[in-house]
Amino acid sequence: MANRVLEAWNGTAVNRRDVPLLPLGDFQQIVGDVVTAGGRVTSMFGSRSDAGDVLVVAALADDPEGRLGLLSTRVAEAWPSLTPQCPVLQGFQREIWELFGVRPGGAPLA
Repeated sequence: MANRVLEAWNGTAVNRRDVPLLPLGDFQQIVGDVVTAGGRVTSMFGSRSDAGDVLVVAALADDPEGRLGLLSTRVAEAWPSLTPQCPVLQGFQREIWELFGVRPGGAPLA
């Protein structure tokens, strides 16, 4: 996973440009693998890019080690939902949908 996730520590600033930008499938695989292994998603948020798509950033926590992992991807009109694998992401995905109109496919948004 080297160079696919930026390791950071709580309270430490990082340059947004240093966060790895991954293909959507790789991003989702890593997030799913971390959650399956007992890690957690502490944050997932989006920002509109100059190209008009949405840059999605996830912060993953490794609590026993006190580390954070940062990674990002780009999405356009829709993206496959991760909530079946990781229900806690429902709120993050809903916020991205409400702010940017990028709908997570198959996700409950109620």
